[in-house]
Amino acid sequence: MGNNSNYMKADPIDGYNYGSFGFALASPLSRGNISINSSDMADPPLINPNMLSSSADAEVMLAAFKRTRDMWSTVSNLTIGRCFHTLVTETEQTD
Repeated sequence: MGNNSNYMKADPIDGYNYGSFGFALASPLSRGNISINSSDMADPPLINPNMLSSSADAEVMLAAFKRTRDMWSTVSNLTIGRCFHTLVTETEQTD
C-alpha cells in the first residue's frame, strides 16, 4: 500500500516504522440490490449494499476484527523501533 516507488520520500520522516493489518469478506453471503429510481437516465439508481445482512457474514467479520486486535496486541513484543503501543487497551475491550 502507498507509494512504493521511492522509500526515502514516501515514508514519514518521524523515525518510526508503520504497519497495518486488514480484513475483508472474500465471498459474502449478504446480497444487496440496485433499483431504478426514475425514468430519467440522469437520475442515479437506488443502491442498497445490504452489507452484513447475513448473520454468518457478521460473525466472520467480528472474528476477523478480534483476530486483528489480537495480532496488534502482540506488536508490543517486537524489538523493532523504540516503543510500540497497542491500539486497544485492556480496559477498552468489551468482549
